[in-house]
Amino acid sequence: MSNWLAASAPLLPENVLHELLGTVLVGSWLVSIIFAVSVVLFIRYWTRFATDVLWFRILMSFMMVVDIVGLIGFYAMAYMVHLLYSLNFLTGSNQPHSI
Repeated sequence: MSNWLAASAPLLPENVLHELLGTVLVGSWLVSIIFAVSVVLFIRYWTRFATDVLWFRILMSFMMVVDIVGLIGFYAMAYMVHLLYSLNFLTGSNQPHSI
């Protein structure tokens, strides 16, 4: 059985990781700014409206935890894209590497 993948064109077009890296970098900056604003608003809510019903305060806390988990996931994705770009730059290849 022949290896059809080895004979085919490269899996990633030229410079696709370079373009993706810039997009992910700008996106991570924007996500960080939006997250900082949401943290400030969360702290402001928590201090000003201490008499709100308990279920709503729990809901707001849950939303903040979901935001933190999403931010960690986005940073992990940005790190993996950067790692792939660095590996491809160092090896001179545009084939994907396993992480």
